[in-house]
Amino acid sequence: MPWYESQLEKKILNRRLINEETGCWLWTGGKDGAGYGKVWCPYHGGQQSVHRVAAMLWMGYSLSDELFVLHQCNNPSCFNPEHMYVGTPQENMDDRSKVGNQYRREQRKLDDEAVRTIRALHSEGVKGKDIAELFKVSKKTVSYIVNHKTYADVGED
Repeated sequence: MPWYESQLEKKILNRRLINEETGCWLWTGGKDGAGYGKVWCPYHGGQQSVHRVAAMLWMGYSLSDELFVLHQCNNPSCFNPEHMYVGTPQENMDDRSKVGNQYRREQRKLDDEAVRTIRALHSEGVKGKDIAELFKVSKKTVSYIVNHKTYADVGED
């Protein structure tokens, strides 16, 4: 293992919280909006998803690979190699659609009613900035919600 990967291994293990109940290795550092851990990897193109870096370090995965690193535990914050496997884009889509991706629904910051309200306010002409302040989310989050990029499963009711 090159020295920089050894340093990277130490870095991510120092940000690990083990859930004794599930065995998940939870990332305690920065995360993206979907809950995936993010880590800076200067020798691997900059910011990377922690679970993909873990797969590189301990499963022989290449970060340039077109395959996906999937979670058996369905926990985006987990980077335990025993909970991950490599799959095709189709397997990733199939995995995401299972059971409505219940884990991620439980991790949401906004409930369905708030999402409907955000969309309604936007359709009435309220500015995204004002909606974001009202719901304590970013303008980008509001944009993604109104354009159905996130919370796409929430109907208009």
